Amino acid sequence: HVGGQSNGVATQDANEELKNLCLAIESGEYDVLDIRNFLLNGVITSDHLKEYTSMTDDIIERINYYQKRETDFMDWKDLPPLQLDRTDVYFLGQPGSGKSCVLGSLFYYFEKQGILAENMHNQIGTIYRNQLKEEFGYGILPDSTAVDGVNYMPIELRNLKDTELRHPLNFVEMSGEIFDTAYQNGIESIHPKVKEYLSNKNRKILFFIIDYDLHKKSEKMSFGAGQASKLTAVLEILDNYGTLSKVDSIYVLVTKSDLFPADRDKVEYANEFINEYYLNFVNNLRDKKQKYSNRNSFKITVYPFTIGLVKYRNMLVKIDNAGAEYVTKAIQKHAFVGKKAGFFGKLF
Repeated sequence: HVGGQSNGVATQDANEELKNLCLAIESGEYDVLDIRNFLLNGVITSDHLKEYTSMTDDIIERINYYQKRETDFMDWKDLPPLQLDRTDVYFLGQPGSGKSCVLGSLFYYFEKQGILAENMHNQIGTIYRNQLKEEFGYGILPDSTAVDGVNYMPIELRNLKDTELRHPLNFVEMSGEIFDTAYQNGIESIHPKVKEYLSNKNRKILFFIIDYDLHKKSEKMSFGAGQASKLTAVLEILDNYGTLSKVDSIYVLVTKSDLFPADRDKVEYANEFINEYYLNFVNNLRDKKQKYSNRNSFKITVYPFTIGLVKYRNMLVKIDNAGAEYVTKAIQKHAFVGKKAGFFGKLF
């Protein structure tokens, strides 16, 4: 009888331990690979997760098969030159600000809308683009860009309103560390190929990425130089290289907008947030706009962006396409139309 009571207590303790582990998983103390290992090693079962977390069978299955591929990034010396007679679309922000997540969201949306046309000018860029959109669909978030990494993805984008029309684009994602280095060591520390890319004669659309979550965390602890300081430094580099003299539009995307106060209009809140915490960067942007007003009439727009609901640290469990749709329309509004689709485009 005593032994039975002891076993009962032990079982109760074990159940309490399992419940606490599940609650820790739900609160984000473990990432997807940790959870997958718990399942593989029998530490927890899918029944435990369904009982004590918000996980569904679909999420658990995706965790069981979760596998992150390594991402190939090119060295500057190996990159082909940017194709000319296209609109260059740049994504700029500090390390970990979510540039790759924005791109994954965009390419996933392009594919779903059937507006992505191939361009094999840079095969490594094509592989990276496909990896981003495929893994995004599984809920797998991309790695941070390598320290000196860059990915250049030329594409033809069909117009959303008239799919016979094509926008020839160069998508360029540069690692935030490039600009970190410039911030620390001066503009002369930047690889010459960066200048070659940024100063070519193509028209350009710039997306500055500001991570709302990173900003909120930085209010509680220091991460070194803040996003505002670094972005202002990036702006000077773009000015120095002549990039800003060829800009058709600038967007400031405030990512992880799903974390905004629930009772606020997101566009209004994003603008308030930028004007309160990034006013110096915004004023510098306005100065540059004024400086090049005789060559450009570009507009500066602040917009909230989310890829959807991220849980278990690094798993996208629910996709939100609203931001990707907005950015797609923004790009198509400012990028020129290169050509109409040919015979096969009309045939199908």
